[in-house]
Amino acid sequence: MECWTDPYSLAGQKALETIGRNLQLQYEMWQPRARYRLSLDPSIEETKKLCSSLRRNAKEERILFHYNGHGVPKPTPGGELWVFNKNYTQYIPVSIYDLQTWLGSPCIYVYDCSCAGNILLAFNKFAQQRDQEMLRQNQHNMMHSGEPAANVPPYVPLSQCIQIAACRPNEVLPMSPELPADLLTCCLTTPIEIALKFIILHNPLIKNVTHDMILKVPGKLNDRRTPLGELNWIFTAITDTIAWNVLPPDMFQRLFRQDLMVAALFRNFLLADRIMRCYNCHPMSSPVLPQTHQHPMWECWDLAADACLSQLPALLDPKLEKPVEYKHSNFFSEQLSAFEVWLKKGRITQRPPEQLPIVLQVLLSQVHRLRALMLLSKFLDMDQKAIHLALSVGIFPYVLKLLQSPASELRPVLVFIWAKLLAVDSSCQTDLLKDNGYTYFIGILSMSDSNMGTIANPSEHRAMCAFVLTVFCRDFASGQHACFKHGLLNAVATHIKDADPLLRQWVCICLSQLWNNYPDCKWAAVNIGIEHSLSQLLQDPVTEVRAAALMAYGTLLGDLSKSEQGIRLEQNTLASVLKSVSDASPMVRRELVVVLSKSVQDNPQRYVSTAKELMEEERSQTSSTVDERKMRRYTMQSMNERIKFAESKAPVQKSIYNMVWKALLVLSVDSYKHVASLSCAVVDKIVYKVLANSGEPLRPVEVLEQPQAAPVAPAIVDIVQPTLRRSTSLVNSLRNIAFMVGLSTESLNEPRQERPRSMVDSLRVNQPSSTGSVETLNDDGAIALNSDFYEWSCDYFREPQMATSEIDDPGSIKFNERQWRKQRKARMMQDTEPLYPDAGSVSFEKFQGMMLNDVGCKRNLVCHPYDPYLVCSDDRYISVFDTDQKQRTLRFSNNNPKGSSITSLLFVNDEDASLLLAGSDEGIVRVYRNYSKENIELVTTWRSFTEISPLAKGTGMVCEWHQGRGALFTGGCTDVIRVWDAEEEVCIQNISLNHNKLVSTMKVDQLSGTQLLAGFMDGFVKMYDVRVPQSERVVAEFSAGHNRILSANYLGQRQHEFVTGSLNGQIMLWDIRQKGCTLRIDPEIEGGMTHFDMHPSAPLLSCGSKTMNVRVMNLMGENLGNLKYNEGFLPSKATPILGLTFHPVKLDLYLNTGSTIYSYASNIQPSQMFK
Repeated sequence: MECWTDPYSLAGQKALETIGRNLQLQYEMWQPRARYRLSLDPSIEETKKLCSSLRRNAKEERILFHYNGHGVPKPTPGGELWVFNKNYTQYIPVSIYDLQTWLGSPCIYVYDCSCAGNILLAFNKFAQQRDQEMLRQNQHNMMHSGEPAANVPPYVPLSQCIQIAACRPNEVLPMSPELPADLLTCCLTTPIEIALKFIILHNPLIKNVTHDMILKVPGKLNDRRTPLGELNWIFTAITDTIAWNVLPPDMFQRLFRQDLMVAALFRNFLLADRIMRCYNCHPMSSPVLPQTHQHPMWECWDLAADACLSQLPALLDPKLEKPVEYKHSNFFSEQLSAFEVWLKKGRITQRPPEQLPIVLQVLLSQVHRLRALMLLSKFLDMDQKAIHLALSVGIFPYVLKLLQSPASELRPVLVFIWAKLLAVDSSCQTDLLKDNGYTYFIGILSMSDSNMGTIANPSEHRAMCAFVLTVFCRDFASGQHACFKHGLLNAVATHIKDADPLLRQWVCICLSQLWNNYPDCKWAAVNIGIEHSLSQLLQDPVTEVRAAALMAYGTLLGDLSKSEQGIRLEQNTLASVLKSVSDASPMVRRELVVVLSKSVQDNPQRYVSTAKELMEEERSQTSSTVDERKMRRYTMQSMNERIKFAESKAPVQKSIYNMVWKALLVLSVDSYKHVASLSCAVVDKIVYKVLANSGEPLRPVEVLEQPQAAPVAPAIVDIVQPTLRRSTSLVNSLRNIAFMVGLSTESLNEPRQERPRSMVDSLRVNQPSSTGSVETLNDDGAIALNSDFYEWSCDYFREPQMATSEIDDPGSIKFNERQWRKQRKARMMQDTEPLYPDAGSVSFEKFQGMMLNDVGCKRNLVCHPYDPYLVCSDDRYISVFDTDQKQRTLRFSNNNPKGSSITSLLFVNDEDASLLLAGSDEGIVRVYRNYSKENIELVTTWRSFTEISPLAKGTGMVCEWHQGRGALFTGGCTDVIRVWDAEEEVCIQNISLNHNKLVSTMKVDQLSGTQLLAGFMDGFVKMYDVRVPQSERVVAEFSAGHNRILSANYLGQRQHEFVTGSLNGQIMLWDIRQKGCTLRIDPEIEGGMTHFDMHPSAPLLSCGSKTMNVRVMNLMGENLGNLKYNEGFLPSKATPILGLTFHPVKLDLYLNTGSTIYSYASNIQPSQMFK
């Protein structure tokens, strides 16, 4: 049989035409749109004419060449196949080399004949030679002309052609009378019929099914509700699954996803490989496929086919009065169950789920669609690897088709799947536009809550829709126009004030991409007042929302007409965003720099004039005396203050552009290096233009030398990795400004000389910079920066949403670490709490050891409550000691400028993954993670105070942390205490001191975090209630003399009593209820008390002086120990105490002398608590 036709049942020519027509019909089942040409017993001239004509008409499209070589000689080893001469009197060989010439590339070749492997091997040999020759010719043309040959169509390598051969070079096709002669053709074009016939031949239990019944299976191939359509559906799913699990990913994409005809042929080729191997034939292909004939999924096919064959006699029996109802296969439901098992148990393995292609096929079924979508969403939510696996299978066409479904129950899971996919791959923008798929998401955003159905969280659902539309509009003008036309602007505007921060964030980002480089959309947004809503979001409690609002402002600037309305809109926008200069979040400040850079890009001459006026302003101050300049440098702690000084002396025009320029200067010295570097990149461009317009030569200058690091100091890497690079440093620019306007370059040495030269340098802190030149400045015209907030925000959808977070997942590493920390705390408290009541009656003189401090830390001794770490600092470096090992483990730079000092150290979140907070007298707070390891990270940093009082030189910034509220109290720099919300990264309260001196110490009650004790430089102590209005905030005021309050501590958990120690040596116990001192203790310490501390839980006090005297007492003033830290065989000179602190939990005391840290403990024994 040929094409299921018996050639002997018809006349010779009629049989030939019938076979040819059947072959065409079989191919049309797989690709009905293709044009087919039959060439029945052609001559060599007809073959050449047909092939050349096909290539000419197909142009660069793929051609299918099917060769049926039955009845002619076998192909020769040289790759020759046979046709007739013009008179049909003899066979004429045609080389495959000639066919390559006539048909060109790309092309698919099918060789259905004996010894077909000869043609395939010869083709590859000739193709390799031709491709190499063409490569040499192209290289020759490039060498002589510099460009490829003109008017020559691009060459498509012949190696990209696809070939399928029926057998190896030395094999003959099966000659069994039970099989068709064109067995390969039957497998490739009618796989269901030949597969069923193969099962009948090899399964002796099937006796009531004849070969004629196989060709009469009811239904159509494309109707999945019929037996034939269901078998074809199952066959497609199984062959896709086999190919995806066995083939390399790139080969699977090429053969099974790029072309429908190629995919159909190779799915059917897998069946041919399985069947023909049973008859000692080994089909060949190019490219070569791995072996698939023994894959376990073939057993699933046999089961499904056997279930259909068992019903076939009844379905075809004409004698039955009532038609038999076909029982559909449970193949897909069983595979979904297997996939569900893998989701529950199999994710611990490295092997992907082999049922994934089947799950995608199930999406086409209304019966199993919802279940398949739910399982698929769980799979995609696992990790990015799962998303890439789904993309490799080809998920986009399936979920794109589902967007046409009106079923409301599919909306939540379908939107979730699209958000997951687009977070990783955004390449389907054109497909969404072509099929109007984007309108599905606009429709959901436009729905009211009543029409959203039973969705648990409509806002999160809308946020995912906003994200999908953001990806669709990003850098895709056609998408922007389509979304604007279909009302996306109004749809998102209604949700800009939604209660869900995720929705607010993505509404802003969606707006930024919708109107980016689209003026019509911008003015439409202005007409409905969206910019006013964005201004309100700049005060949002969520950091990401504030950054997203700035991103939207950044794309709103630019492309605006220079009309009065456009200029007014730009100025209003700049006035709104300048509020974010003092934002505590580096992310927000970074977005602010991007927004301001857009204004500088659009108005370069305005900023050049502003910068020049400011330079002339500073030049006018150079007439002051040297002493005046020194005093000015002493009082100015940052670039921000130098600007304000110049502003107060000779004001320039108060325009919005002047304010923006000064904001950029402030941001260029930001404590977060990434923000500073970005701002420097903008400032440098304007400075270059100023220098270029000055008419003076730009001469090379040397860059100020960076401070050297300690030998053991590791580099500190910011959490947010920088992505932009800058070409020069502002230090160079300022140097040239100084030379140009006559300023003293000495003033540039202080206070901030560590300005990063480049983004690379910002990652290499503590390394000296190389000598630079002003010649590195350039004016390439690109001033505006690009935001990377969009890419950062997309990570949210790449992370698991439904799974339990790792820290809450029992058995995970983070969960176990947290549990260990809780147990460690419980054990420590269990061991020490019983000792507290009697600690005040037992001597405190037990020496535990000492730690050498060869670099001399002089400040801020602080001990971790539960980890064995002690931290101290000098002016600019922080040292971490291991109290168990009695040695220093790490020393790193805080990167505060020369002349400033670290004045406060705190442990934040000390009961879990703790952080180290450092405050310096320049008004900047820095927070570190992994402070005990080499890979220390700067978590965040911000300027708590922009104006530093000259009186703060002796105290610096004082910080106090409340764990329960997540609040940081900062003071000591000005006449206010600021309260910062750590989670929101904003200042939530300003507490006016109502005092003429600055704060020297602070303590907040650890129960409610509302009662704040503040000790002052003049001996006063005030208690503030942060809950009441400002005028009523001072609830108590006491005077402990006229000297500085060293420390103020609540008496245990009692909020109405506290203890203070002052510089005059007085220790006083205060009771708020009695509004006075209830106990006064004179430590009688020689040399005056310089340091004082109180144990948080035990009745222990300690004080130290400038001499060697350190005394430990109880609350009644009774002496428990005089610590002699410098006694030994050879007494050394007495050294002053530079710091002392109690361990927050243990009954330990640490003393810092600068060169050594001593450790002492109470002499109490656990058995003494029973006395």
